[in-house]
Amino acid sequence: HRWSVKGLEPAGASWVKEIEMASDVKQMSKYMVPAYLQQLVAEKLGNGTGVDLHGFAIIASTLRHLAHAEITEYLYSVYRTLGYPISGGKAQHEVEDIVFTFMLVYAFGTDLEVSQLSDVRSERRYLEAHHTGWKELCSFIRGQLRAARPAPNDFGSTLA
Repeated sequence: HRWSVKGLEPAGASWVKEIEMASDVKQMSKYMVPAYLQQLVAEKLGNGTGVDLHGFAIIASTLRHLAHAEITEYLYSVYRTLGYPISGGKAQHEVEDIVFTFMLVYAFGTDLEVSQLSDVRSERRYLEAHHTGWKELCSFIRGQLRAARPAPNDFGSTLA
């Protein structure tokens, strides 16, 4: 697996000695967080030569939390756009709808904050008709969903 975090690569300012933050800054871009976090941990826990193993663990844990929060936010926006309730079971076609829409957001950058259900449906139709990679991705996802589907049980006949 590979995950590229903007801000941790050399061009992303993480290798710069310091990041200046104005006191009136109210919100930090998610791309600024890794470098700022690295600097903050180094200042609080480091010995002036960088981040030790404990500091690195704090950075890794924080980045994992941020990634999880971002993915959860994407998923909530998918449910909201599709009009599905968060709780309760989902039919197979609903699960596929949720997963494919999530992939539009995650892989293709669809912004659900400015998109309506009709926009999502239109984008999916376009990709199905014109994008070979989308067809392959959907085929792969369907295979994974089939493999993950619980096998039907026969407890009813066993207990009767």
